[in-house]
Amino acid sequence: MGANTEAGNVLEADYPEVYEQLASMLHEILEKRGIRANDTRNIPREFAERVRANLGGGLVYIPSGLFQKKRRRNAEIFNKFTGTNTLALAREYGVSVQTIYRIIKRMRGEQTKRGQ
Repeated sequence: MGANTEAGNVLEADYPEVYEQLASMLHEILEKRGIRANDTRNIPREFAERVRANLGGGLVYIPSGLFQKKRRRNAEIFNKFTGTNTLALAREYGVSVQTIYRIIKRMRGEQTKRGQ
């Protein structure tokens, strides 16, 4: 069955579910960005076809992004760190005070390596 959106089916009924999901997500993103529905109808289909042509038949691992999420969190903590707000940062980010100190130490080391 085709992926349903407010604008109707994005793909034909015989597309595999994973393509329907990808096309539907892309369609929703385009519409949220204000791209007219008529313009967004073919882009998700073309995208699904490119995914099929380039990755079809293969095993594709899609990382959860946890590493990048932690890197962003650690950068935020480092940028907010004043030297006197360790406990507040620990509470804000739901980690221990010791974790805050480890993050600061690691980020300072990386900053030193980059020569900043």
